[in-house]
Amino acid sequence: YSLSPAYEERALSVEQFLQQHAKELHGNRNIRLSLPNFGQHELENILKSLNDYNITDLDLSGQKLTDASATKIAAFVKQHKSIQKVNLERNQIGDNGAIALAQAMREKPGLQVELSSNVIQAKGAQAVVEALAMSGATVIRLERNVIGNNGVQQIVAALQKNAGKVNAIYLKHNGITEQSEKDLSSLPQQITYYYRFKTVPFKEAHPTCTALFWCCLPCLLCDCCTTEVDQAGPAGKVLVVEAKRD
Repeated sequence: YSLSPAYEERALSVEQFLQQHAKELHGNRNIRLSLPNFGQHELENILKSLNDYNITDLDLSGQKLTDASATKIAAFVKQHKSIQKVNLERNQIGDNGAIALAQAMREKPGLQVELSSNVIQAKGAQAVVEALAMSGATVIRLERNVIGNNGVQQIVAALQKNAGKVNAIYLKHNGITEQSEKDLSSLPQQITYYYRFKTVPFKEAHPTCTALFWCCLPCLLCDCCTTEVDQAGPAGKVLVVEAKRD
């Protein structure tokens, strides 16, 4: 059962939203819950109120949550019986929060936490990767953080020790440069890594593009139009993810 605020409910506080849907929340065993906007000072009371429901997926993305918030969420998910997945993308969580969440994932096998678009650096990224690999995750997404080349070295070392079932890791928009290619190439062969965009002539990338229309024809006939593609390894596989005309 999925529950998220309707347009007319977006002005409600979280408490009002939960009260308004108490019947549905109590009547379902598996609930995917997306909460409306709330202030960080409300977080502790919100988490307490969620203890009464069998929530499996909790979406707290885009709420400007910090390390302190992440630590509270980590404590909550460890003791909540049914939580399996928490979306914390597009927040302001750094290393301390990431480490607290990683510990929660270690203590609760199967728990997955989404942490793209935060401010996680090398130490926090390593902790998250180690925890996700131990939990049986197949895909790790840490795009749009601040991991950098030093963080890549720590992530690679962690996955060399235990890759688990991981078969893909996304690290784009992390300030990672070509200097890290050698490190990334030493990842276990089961893992495809996506770490930066590469600009190529549009006509070279078009065979893998799934969105070609008649308006693309001029771009296929000239060298001045380019597209951004994912640069991936270890097999050098290239996937078109976004097309742009310069």
